[in-house]
Amino acid sequence: MRKTRPIGYLVDRHEIRTRDSLLKRLDKAMDQFGLNDKGIITVPSNQSVEDTVNKLKTVLTDAGFFIPVEIAYGDEIHHLRDTTLLIFGNPNIGTQLMQNSQEVGLDLPQKFLVFENREGEVMIAYNDPQFIAQRAGIQGLETLLGNIANALSNFAGQGANP
Repeated sequence: MRKTRPIGYLVDRHEIRTRDSLLKRLDKAMDQFGLNDKGIITVPSNQSVEDTVNKLKTVLTDAGFFIPVEIAYGDEIHHLRDTTLLIFGNPNIGTQLMQNSQEVGLDLPQKFLVFENREGEVMIAYNDPQFIAQRAGIQGLETLLGNIANALSNFAGQGANP
């Protein structure tokens, strides 16, 4: 599991050619201002995008989560790599968070983004619930947030493996 580095993401996304030493200096400067932690956790998958998505859907539905939206991106015409967004939730859990801070509703329900990066690796990305809670000012729900973080990590881990 790793957190996404914004400078590396921009370089990768826009195919910017730069030196590693410059990247390291930019990341170090961003670390000083707390700008590298954007609350995105990524987990490498040992499966294809399709197999990872199917496994995640099974794991989530077996755990009692509702998946109202699945968006598949990627096609040869637009040169997009295979990418699928799963939006899922459990109203019983989300309601507790929203009762504490309605702003968190912007980040609910939860999402898994399954994508193939430029190196051909399949990744699962999701929002760090601790980061979301901090941004929304949620207080007094540390146990619930820890449980959500553990569940998301476990779901991603199960989805990443056959």
